[in-house]
Amino acid sequence: ASACMDKLVDNIEVQRRILEIGIQRTVPCAQRIQDAATSESNSASSSQGGPDNVLVSYFREQTVDGRLCQIRTTLLERLDRLNTFVELCQVYSPLREEDEEQEDAEWEDDPWDNGEAEKDQTTPPPPFPLSDFLVGNLVDFAHILATLSSFPTLLVLFKRHSSALLPCRFAILESIPEYSHPSDYRELLPALQPSTETEALIPSNPWREELDWSEHPVVRNSLRTTGVVSALPFGSVDNIAHPSPLSAPKLTEWYLDRVNRILSTTGMVDIALALVQHGASQGVPGLDQLGEELGLLSRLVYRARTSDLVDDDWTLERWKSMDSLEVVQ
Repeated sequence: ASACMDKLVDNIEVQRRILEIGIQRTVPCAQRIQDAATSESNSASSSQGGPDNVLVSYFREQTVDGRLCQIRTTLLERLDRLNTFVELCQVYSPLREEDEEQEDAEWEDDPWDNGEAEKDQTTPPPPFPLSDFLVGNLVDFAHILATLSSFPTLLVLFKRHSSALLPCRFAILESIPEYSHPSDYRELLPALQPSTETEALIPSNPWREELDWSEHPVVRNSLRTTGVVSALPFGSVDNIAHPSPLSAPKLTEWYLDRVNRILSTTGMVDIALALVQHGASQGVPGLDQLGEELGLLSRLVYRARTSDLVDDDWTLERWKSMDSLEVVQ
């Protein structure tokens, strides 16, 4: 089991077989731990501290089983990540589909094309190898995908590993380039749940609905108490958090901050307007007035005929400082 945990390869099928063998080797250990916790549930030691106390005593006597329990947890986590990596390979693309179609159209009549290029057209792998993905921090990988605007891939990562990513969801959204159109990542943008007037979180779809016995909080706490587990792997079940959804005013504040950042870094009023329109359509309050202002500002920037002598450095603050007569002029 320890050898299976130490071995990392980039071949999906080989790595899957290694993980399955390691998990299978830890089955007897998991059964022994479960039996130890249940067989003494009515004993005197159990009455004093519950199953936690029983397992603490067991792990202090059976240190090898404690180590095997930790290995089993790690291997199960890695198998989940491997399944996620396979799914990432199926949807990963650093370019949007319309960009690829436009690029194909431009080179449709390429005189240098000898027919070999079509044979080499394969789906690009994710921008990190499998061996790194199995042991690295999932939040770091989410930041990479957000920076590359690989939104379908990022959505898969959120759904499969929501417990590790949801607490950092807004930090990850900040990595999305400001020039990206909101319609491309609308499923990742925060929305309002009308029934609760709070944020609607991205639906979770983990690979395993139920925790393995080795991942049970009682077992994990007992291992920490005995010192068997000194450090837990990234994304382990012990990092599960239940972040409180943002309130409606906080959602509005986030959209306003994002709009100001888009305008200050890119000046793309149309992108800011699209973001506000999306937020308003998702029930986020307080965005209608901002949408009207950005709509008029968008007309001024993109449609109005202005002299070359007129300063075109428009910001939302400058627009709000104008009175009605200045707007009309």
